[in-house]
Amino acid sequence: MITSIAYNPDFETLLDYFKQKCGCDLTFYKRNSLMRRFGRRMQDLKIENYTNYLPYLHVHSEDYTSLLDTILINFSRFFRNPDS
Repeated sequence: MITSIAYNPDFETLLDYFKQKCGCDLTFYKRNSLMRRFGRRMQDLKIENYTNYLPYLHVHSEDYTSLLDTILINFSRFFRNPDS
C-alpha cells in the first residue's frame, strides 16, 4: 500500500505510462527511490515536474530507456567475466 507521504498522482500517472507504453511495471519498486531517479533524470533534462515530463516522453519516447537504465539492474554486466 502506498503511504500518503509518497503518493503523488502525477507520479503515478508516469508509472502507468511506463507500464502501458513500455511494458515495464515499476509499481512494486520503492516510491522514494523511484521518485529520486525520475527527479534526477528530469533535472538533467531541465524538466520541473512530473506533469511536464509525461508530454516530453510522448515526444521523446526513446528517453524511457535512459531512465530505465538507471533503475533496472544490468544483468549482462553482472554475469560478464572481467578476465575474458
